[in-house]
Amino acid sequence: SYSDHSLDPEQYYRSGIPLVGEGVPSAQGFSLGESEISFAANIDERFRGQLTLAIGVDDGETELAVEEAYIDTTALPGGLTVRAGQFFSNIGYLNSHHRHTDKFFDRPLAYQAFVANQFGDTGVQLRWVAPTDLFVELGGEIFRGQNYPGGEAVHGADIGTLFAHAGGDVGDENSWLAVLSMLKSNTNGSEDGFSGDSTLYLADATWKWAPEGNFKDGGVTVRSEYFMVDR
Repeated sequence: SYSDHSLDPEQYYRSGIPLVGEGVPSAQGFSLGESEISFAANIDERFRGQLTLAIGVDDGETELAVEEAYIDTTALPGGLTVRAGQFFSNIGYLNSHHRHTDKFFDRPLAYQAFVANQFGDTGVQLRWVAPTDLFVELGGEIFRGQNYPGGEAVHGADIGTLFAHAGGDVGDENSWLAVLSMLKSNTNGSEDGFSGDSTLYLADATWKWAPEGNFKDGGVTVRSEYFMVDR
């Protein structure tokens, strides 16, 4: 990739919201970005697993890191699914998506500022999909709290989330999705120096249009997200 910023990323700052983790503009000029290798398979008739490794370059050094490593249940009754391991939270719209699928090279400013680009941690997730024609999914997560906006995990289970998804199709060429979610953390010292309780609220709405409903061949996506944090 090639990036050109009007402001020097090395001198960049955000008034009132410190820079943390990877929540900063990309480097000027050419860069490799992030490469991934992912493995996924059914373990047996009750579980499936996924492992995603990320390869990146930081200050000239090549780094290999575990991005996600989790198991999902596949046979729970009543539309329930449990995920356990290290994974990206299901809050918001973009957070659970791997960054190489983004439409832009840098994550939106709100993601950079409030979740250091993307929040993921070690924990457990419970999701329930309602048996209705309208897509309705409710869920929650408990995380260790080691990563921003957490940090220095106090009890080893210091971040909790709740999320609700609703969506559906409008004709053959349009679809929509609305999401409300919340992340609550208790930290003894996050990367920006904060200690205490923090609650992040997110609301987002997405509308997609594509010829014949085939988004792989093009189309238009309109998306908006609102972030509010109370510390």
